[in-house]
Amino acid sequence: MHEAALAACGIEGRYLAIRVAESEFEDAIAHLAACGFLGLNVTLPHKAAAADIATTDDPIVRDIHVANCLLLVDEVRCRNFDVPGFLAPIADLSPNTALVLGAGGAAAAAAYGLLRAGWRVVIWNRSERTGKSLCAALAPFGEAEFREEPNPEDCDLVVNATPLGLKEGDCPRLVWEALHPRATLYDLAYRAEPTNLLREAACRGLTTVDGREMLVEQGALAFEWWFDRRAPRDVMRRAVGLE
Repeated sequence: MHEAALAACGIEGRYLAIRVAESEFEDAIAHLAACGFLGLNVTLPHKAAAADIATTDDPIVRDIHVANCLLLVDEVRCRNFDVPGFLAPIADLSPNTALVLGAGGAAAAAAYGLLRAGWRVVIWNRSERTGKSLCAALAPFGEAEFREEPNPEDCDLVVNATPLGLKEGDCPRLVWEALHPRATLYDLAYRAEPTNLLREAACRGLTTVDGREMLVEQGALAFEWWFDRRAPRDVMRRAVGLE
C-alpha cells in the first residue's frame, strides 16, 4: 500500500516490515532514526511504548496513551491515526448505540473514537474482568457499559475488534437474531477477501464495512504527516484490493 503510494507520488523510498522485540523497542527506534528512516507505523505490542518515548501534539495520544505512527525528524514525534482512520468509513452514520466485540487495543481505540463522535458504547469480551476494566477506563469520554453476552439488541453498529476473522473459518460470537435489519457490521480484522463475519452479514442483507477501509485511511493520514502532501487514496485502495 505505502510503496504504491510512494511510486504514485514519485517519491524515492521503501516501506519495510521490521519485527522488534518489546525489550528492544526504544533502542530499535533510535537505531532506525540514526539510519535515516523518516517515519514508522507501529503495531501491537508497541503502541503504548511509542507514546512513552515520543512527544506529541495529538489529543488522542494524550487521552488514551496509544500511538501508531512516529515521525523521526529532529525528535521522535507520535500521533494516533487509528481513531480517525476507524471513524472515517462510518462518518455518515448517525450516532446511536454501538456494540464493540473485544477489549484489547483495537477495541479501546474504536470505543474511544465512537464515544468522542457521540455514540453510546456497549462492550462484550470473553473476559468480563478485562471488558469492565476497559469500560472504566473509557468513563471520562462518554457512556460505556459491559454486556454479558454479544447481543446487539438496540445497536445500530457492531464492531468486531477481536482477532477472530484474520483466519478463514474464524468468526466472533454474535446473537444474529437480535440484530436490527438496518444495522452496520464493521470488522477491524481484514484479509484479502471479506471475513466470515462480513460474508454472514451480507447474506443477511446488512450493511458491512471492511477493515481494509480503516487500514487505508490510517495509512493515508500517516503518509500525509510524513510527506506533507495529499495521499493517493485511490492507489492505496487498489493496492489492498478494495478497487
